Amino acid sequence: MEQHEIRASRQADDGWWSGRLHELWRVADTAQDVTGLADSLYGMLLRMPGVLAVVGTRWSGGLLHYMRSVTPAETTPSLVELEQDFGESGAAGAPDGDPTVTVHGVSRLDAAMPHVRVLAAAGARSVAECAVPLGQDGWASFMVGTADSDAVDATLRTRLKQVAEVAMVSDRRIMARRDGEMRQVSDAFLAEASLQMDSSLDVERTVRRVARTAVPAVAEGCALHLCLPEGLTLVSYAHVDAGEQQWLGRVAAEDPWLTDVLQRVLAGGQGLVLKGNGLEGGPFGSASSGAGGAVYALSVNPLKARGRALGTLTFLYHQAVIAEGASRFLANLADRAALAIDSSALYEQRRRNVVSPEASAPEQTAADSGAHAEFGVRGRRRLARCGR
Repeated sequence: MEQHEIRASRQADDGWWSGRLHELWRVADTAQDVTGLADSLYGMLLRMPGVLAVVGTRWSGGLLHYMRSVTPAETTPSLVELEQDFGESGAAGAPDGDPTVTVHGVSRLDAAMPHVRVLAAAGARSVAECAVPLGQDGWASFMVGTADSDAVDATLRTRLKQVAEVAMVSDRRIMARRDGEMRQVSDAFLAEASLQMDSSLDVERTVRRVARTAVPAVAEGCALHLCLPEGLTLVSYAHVDAGEQQWLGRVAAEDPWLTDVLQRVLAGGQGLVLKGNGLEGGPFGSASSGAGGAVYALSVNPLKARGRALGTLTFLYHQAVIAEGASRFLANLADRAALAIDSSALYEQRRRNVVSPEASAPEQTAADSGAHAEFGVRGRRRLARCGR
C-alpha cells in the first residue's frame, strides 16, 4: 500500500511538472525578453523537494549584470541590478558547450559573490548549477540551493537542465527576431542618415549633422575626430544630456587614454568596442567618477573614404547593450559619414580653387587628393567651432 502511494505521488508530481513545463514553453514562445520567464521558471524550481533558494544571474564574461532570487519566505522573484565586474573569477563559470548541471558545496564558493551570499543566507549548503549561453555575448546561470547534496537527485538535475534549456531556446528566438527588426530599423536609419549628411556640401554642417543624427538614435553620446595637419582633432560632439555635453567635449578633446584608443583604431583600420575591463584606466566605466561612471560601453570606428583615413567616430553607451550585429551597422554608418565629410571637403577645396584661378592644374589635383586632411585655414577655423 505504501509503495502504491509513493508511486501515485511520483506520478502526480511528474504530471504537475509536465504541465508547468508545457506552460513555460508557451510563455517562452511569446516572451519579448528572456526575463519574462522568471516568475514561472523560479516558481517551478522552488517547488522541488528540499529546495531552499533559487538564484539566477546574468553575465557578460566576468561582468555580473543582475541577479534574481526566490526563497520559501520570498516567493516573488526579486531583481537586484549590480553591474559588478568579477574578472576571471566570474568568467570561470561561463558555459562551454551545451548546458550541464554541476554540484558545488556553498562553503567552497567565493563568499564575495552576491549569489553565494543569498544561498548561504537561505541556509543552503549545497548548490546545483546550470549555465547557459545567451545572446549579445552573454550567459546566464541558474542555481538551486539545498540543505545537503543528497537532495540534488537525478530528478532535480533533469528539471534544472530542462528549464535552463527553455531559457536558452527562448533567448535564441528572441535574438533572431530582434536581429530581423534591427536590420529593418538600421537600413531605414542609414538611408535617412545618408540623406541628412549628404544634404549639405558645407564641411561644418556635415560634421555637425553626423553627431546630431546619431544622438540619441544610436547612442547617448557621440564624438567625431578628424585627421588635420595639427593631428587628430575633435571637430564635433553631442550628448543626449545637455548638462554632460561640455564634459564630453573636454574628455574627447584632452583625455590621453581616449586619444590612445583613437590612434590604435586608426592604425588598425578596424572598429573597436570596449566595456567592462576594457574601460579601465580611462574616464569611462563603473570605476570612473561623475558622468563617466554612467558609460557602460564605448565604440570607436575609423572614418575611411576613397582609401584614406579621415578620422574616427566614437559612441558612448550609458544603458544600451551593443547587439551582436551592431558592429556591421556602426562600420556602415562610419563609412557613410566619412564619404559625406570627404565629399564636402573636396567641394570646398574645389570651390576655393575656382575663386583662386591662379592655381595650376597640377596644384589643383594635389589639393583635391589631400582635401580629406587639409581644408585650408578657413575650413579648420570653421571645424574648430563645430563642437561648440
